[in-house]
Amino acid sequence: MKLVGFPNFDPVISALQTMKPEDSGKEYEVTIKKHDRLVVLQSFAAKWMDTEFKDQTITELENHNQRYNPGGEYWHETERRGWV
Repeated sequence: MKLVGFPNFDPVISALQTMKPEDSGKEYEVTIKKHDRLVVLQSFAAKWMDTEFKDQTITELENHNQRYNPGGEYWHETERRGWV
């Protein structure tokens, strides 16, 4: 049905349907799933341990572990791959 004076949105809708999302190229991992637990990556947490936010970082790690990682490891150390 066409209404006189009503805007034609077909080109806009078609463009939105064919548009591909842009990839930012950056992905950040903060946690890793280990069985039924969610463990914070050491490489992420360590960045904050040598700053003035150390106390807040420790508090957040402990809160996270209490909820998502009870009785588990404090954080997950990233494994190195390849030749060193």
